[in-house]
Amino acid sequence: MLRLKFARPTALAAAIAVWLCPHPCPADPQTAPATQPAGPAVVYTCDFEKGASPEWSSAKTETSPEGGRKYLGQFANESVALTVRRLPPHQLVQVSFDLFVIRNWYGSHPKWGPNVWELAVAGGPTLLRTTFSNADFYAGCRQAFPDWVGIADSPPRTGAAERNSLGYVYTGPPEIQPRVLDSVYRLNLTFPHAGADITLKFSASGLEKETAQTWGLDNVSVSVLSAVSSIDDEAMKGLWEELASEDSQRAGEAARRLIASGEQAVEFLAPRVAPVIADARQVALLLRRLDDADWKVREKAAATLTEMGKAVEKQLKDALAKLPKDGSLELRLRLERVIQKVGEKTISDADRMRYLRAARVLGAIDSPKARKLLEGLAVEALAPPEKKKEEPPKEEPPVMPVWGGR
Repeated sequence: MLRLKFARPTALAAAIAVWLCPHPCPADPQTAPATQPAGPAVVYTCDFEKGASPEWSSAKTETSPEGGRKYLGQFANESVALTVRRLPPHQLVQVSFDLFVIRNWYGSHPKWGPNVWELAVAGGPTLLRTTFSNADFYAGCRQAFPDWVGIADSPPRTGAAERNSLGYVYTGPPEIQPRVLDSVYRLNLTFPHAGADITLKFSASGLEKETAQTWGLDNVSVSVLSAVSSIDDEAMKGLWEELASEDSQRAGEAARRLIASGEQAVEFLAPRVAPVIADARQVALLLRRLDDADWKVREKAAATLTEMGKAVEKQLKDALAKLPKDGSLELRLRLERVIQKVGEKTISDADRMRYLRAARVLGAIDSPKARKLLEGLAVEALAPPEKKKEEPPKEEPPVMPVWGGR
């Protein structure tokens, strides 16, 4: 009898695939259609009801206390890989899955975190690096998702499709009653890829096994698309504006659409990220001109470096540190003045988030031009001003020696 779990399109497709195919999970790549449809063509799907297939680096599965949902896991500070081979010709890969965030994750908390979760392509780009938090009863336990680490934080469980539906119990300090504590996130990422094989690496770090911070995967699906969808200029401009949004969910959706447009996004972003790109050769030339015999050349070089702003601050400080102690005092003073003026320049919070998200888009696209742009991007110049650290709650998070949740 065919058993369907919490009905949704991906789960239904996965269940049908299991029923039709004697192999536990994946569709046989050899049976993939010779001519791909315009939409995504599923090449692998698994709901783990019959276990994990050899395509996974780990076959560990568990059934949730509530709902009887069988899934891959539990994992802590581990990496698990899925390898799908003999993909048909394609330009994009789409991966969708349910991520189970189990028990007391503290997200981006400065003391108890960060609890980081990541998805990357082996030998390729990192598609998502973020933090999750279930601790909506502790102060300061915010999470990066739907954003990346280091861009913006949101309240615990932002974007979760389900809350406390798996039945895993958290036991806290005496003033906090034991409670079911888990979240389910339904993630869907589309990114440029054209190779015959792909290995996806799912991993986490910063978790504490003794407190049973764990995670799992369910309803995993991998599809390929034969062509990149074009986005018109007005829509592109709208996505660029959304990258600066304080709403991380809107900004995340804009970033995902840009990533899926591949090289078109790279061409669009190139002139827009120019203000925070420092050409190393140009900076080196201007630094030499600061010591030119002609004062007009020196003044113009100083003005140009100042105008380049935060993007060149690190190079300027490095150049100052390398000056010989018995070198030109005039050059040292001129360089110090430029550094001071550059340090006084500010980047708005909106632009800072926009540029950082654009950097994540370029990193996920991972084409030669995208990599070149990313190499020149002065990401360190986009670091937000240091904030006063929040005082942690009086009670320390409890130790949980038992992994079981039943």
